[in-house]
Order: sequence, then C-alpha cells, then structure tokens
Amino acid sequence: MRNIFKRVADSFDQVKLMVTRKLPIPDMEGTGKYVEFQAKRDKQGFWSISSKHNVTSVTYGFQTVSRAYQAAVLKHTGRNVEKGDSPLMNFDTAFLILRDMEEALLKFNNTPAGSEPPNHYMAAYRLLPQQFREGLDDLFFSRTEKKGEVLAPKARKDPAPQPASKQPDPPKPN
Repeated sequence: MRNIFKRVADSFDQVKLMVTRKLPIPDMEGTGKYVEFQAKRDKQGFWSISSKHNVTSVTYGFQTVSRAYQAAVLKHTGRNVEKGDSPLMNFDTAFLILRDMEEALLKFNNTPAGSEPPNHYMAAYRLLPQQFREGLDDLFFSRTEKKGEVLAPKARKDPAPQPASKQPDPPKPN
C-alpha cells in the first residue's frame, strides 16, 4: 500500500498547473470571448487560482463569472474572496473550484465541453487512486447538494405549443 501512495505522490508531484477549458462568458455568446481559470502550485505545495480572458471591458456577463467564482470559493473554502485576492488552498479545493466553474459555465449556455487542453484539471484527477477520485466526487456532489450551484443555468424559452394536429399520438396501452 505504501508503494501505491509513493507512486501517486511521485507522478502527482509533476503537476504544477491545472486549467479549465476556455469557457464561454454569459451573455457574450458567439463573440469568441472566453475565460479560462488556472490553478498554480507554489514551492510549498499550496495552490492559487487566477483567470485568463480576452475581454477588454467589464460586462454584465463577466460580472456574472466573477460572482460565480466568488460563490465557488465560498462553497469550497468557507471564505469570501476579496477583489484581487487569491487565497492559498490545497489540491482538493483548487480542483473542486475549477470543476465547479467549468461545469457551471458550460451548463449555463448548454455548451458542449470540447476536448481537454494541456494541463486540464481532469488530467491531474486521473493521476489519483480510484478511492481518492471517488472521495473528490462525493465531496463535490454533497457540497453542491447542500450549497447549490454557483451559477444557475440560463433560463430557456419554452418552445411554442404545437397545434393538436402536430402533437405526437399518445402511447397506446399494451
């Protein structure tokens, strides 16, 4: 058992950066504007998260991203993040925040995920033993169940009701 943890620690020691995909910014769909979150590990082993984006002015959609990030930090650390603050955290917390932000922003506009970029946070996740991965998944889902989503999905307009002649026939009993 000790060798398993040593192998994991050795391979995991190489992980110094985790990123999300380039994520769509709410209400800026189709403009090519994105935000990407990056978690970097320092020499002491602590992680800090920053964002990279191609937005030149603050918009309502970008403010939505900022509020979602603040909610994710509060959800997974129990602390409020101040403007310009980048709290130090452990791997688990950094991973959970990146996952929450990526899933929330992709769900918001019902955007397909696309391929993983180099250093994607899920590549680090896959280096962990199965038991650790299951623990992270349980923690993510239990916190989401207790504290909710960091960004509610965008409201969808219901399709216009179809006339009775266009509706499918109800299923027939056997």
